Amino acid sequence: MRAVHIARLYLATTFGRRSMLVPALVMPLLFTWILGLGIGRREGPLPPVAIRVASADAGNLDELLIERLRRRPALDVGEAASWDEARRAVEARQAVGALRIPRELSERLLRRDEARVELVTRTDDLRQVQVVEQSILTAANELTGLLAAARVSVRSAGELGLFDHPTAALSASEYFASSLALAALSLDDAPHARVDVRAVGRAGGSGSVAAGFEQSSPGMLVMFAMFYLFGGASMLVTERERGTLRRLAVLPLRPATVLGGHLLGLLVAGLAQMSLLILAGELLFGVDWGRSPLGLALIVASFALAVASAGLLLATLVRTQAQASAVRNLAVLVMAALGGAWWPLEIVPSWMRTLGHALPSAWAMDAFHDVVLRGLGVAAALPECGVLAGFAAVFLALAARRFRGA
Repeated sequence: MRAVHIARLYLATTFGRRSMLVPALVMPLLFTWILGLGIGRREGPLPPVAIRVASADAGNLDELLIERLRRRPALDVGEAASWDEARRAVEARQAVGALRIPRELSERLLRRDEARVELVTRTDDLRQVQVVEQSILTAANELTGLLAAARVSVRSAGELGLFDHPTAALSASEYFASSLALAALSLDDAPHARVDVRAVGRAGGSGSVAAGFEQSSPGMLVMFAMFYLFGGASMLVTERERGTLRRLAVLPLRPATVLGGHLLGLLVAGLAQMSLLILAGELLFGVDWGRSPLGLALIVASFALAVASAGLLLATLVRTQAQASAVRNLAVLVMAALGGAWWPLEIVPSWMRTLGHALPSAWAMDAFHDVVLRGLGVAAALPECGVLAGFAAVFLALAARRFRGA
């Protein structure tokens, strides 16, 4: 009961001010809105990517290659009068890539030698560059397949003696050209197999990458919960500076009771803040927080416990409010960036994901994505919540040791 009384007083003095509404609710919602719009999920197909093609081919296979490129729905193919003009279009941001077809393309392909084309691209949008590269590779592979089909057709006609008769309607070269054209028509008319790709994430859920408010709402909840709870825990420093802790020390209270009361107050404040942010995320931004209220509650509780414990540890390590404020801001920003609160960890290098999972914020974001994005339940959230509980145990043990010796 004494710990509950300390928690009630701690909540009244630390979180009872109206000014706490700004960092607790207003700022998280504002950042959620801004970040959610900035990384919004695009609906519908992407617009075609513009490229310029400059051909110096002495034969006519370049025309077939360009036609295959035009049939790629992801590309907007424009022909350039020269290679310099194609490159200038890329430099002027009128096209993402410039493709040069060499003079010897047809000659080398007909000799069954390796033929190379040159592609120059911009580097500011790697996704569009990948679209261009894959589309060109697909068109080149189609051209190779058409040439192989035409050769087989000519070989079969030769074996039947169609070119041996003096009155043969077509020569072997003419028959090859006709077979190539027919193969191209057959390829265009043939039904294409469709591949539906579904990545599999942890515990069998969808492995989609979070975007829009699905990313910003949990991310800002995680970041501002750390700001809020770290700020509340730093009030221990103020109590030390004002002598409040010394006065508590003369009362018949164990240090564990005092620390437990502060921890309880932090947990109540953190749970209230995160619950309101979850409700606001659903009502204001249309965030679907999943089909498992119990799983969501478990994540929120375990994360609040881990952050509150980390905040108490921080409060026992610094000596002044200025130090507490500086360390708090740095720690929260680092944990938010490395933990995936600003952007999905799926898009960062592997070393950054590994480093991020040394922090509780990354495990909290993983758990939120399991429940929010992938629609999983309690079983999927249990591993992350277990790790968060482990963080809480370590932080709280260190805080208790430091608090007892303070």
